[in-house]
Amino acid sequence: SVLYSQDDPPVPYLVENRVIVSGEDLSNATPTYNSQTNEPVVSFTFNSRGATRFGQATQQNVGKPFAIVLDNQVISAPVIREPILGGTGQISGNFTAESANDLAV
Repeated sequence: SVLYSQDDPPVPYLVENRVIVSGEDLSNATPTYNSQTNEPVVSFTFNSRGATRFGQATQQNVGKPFAIVLDNQVISAPVIREPILGGTGQISGNFTAESANDLAV
């Protein structure tokens, strides 16, 4: 299906209708700043089920975009650069401090 970003104007994304991980798989999400760029990001930690599922998905999709969807809007669609196997990571992508906080909550 086609979902849109929160950008102005909204950007359309063609996404698969399958949930790989959900909010129930998160044990923590915190707004913070990237230590190298000082840009707002969201740091996250999955529970064991989420870490396993996310690790498998990132292993199988290196080089492909991964849509992060909240309330049927694409929040970010970063390209997976490498498998994320440890259950923790950061979401980056033109966030303001406010939008990073909104995503983390």
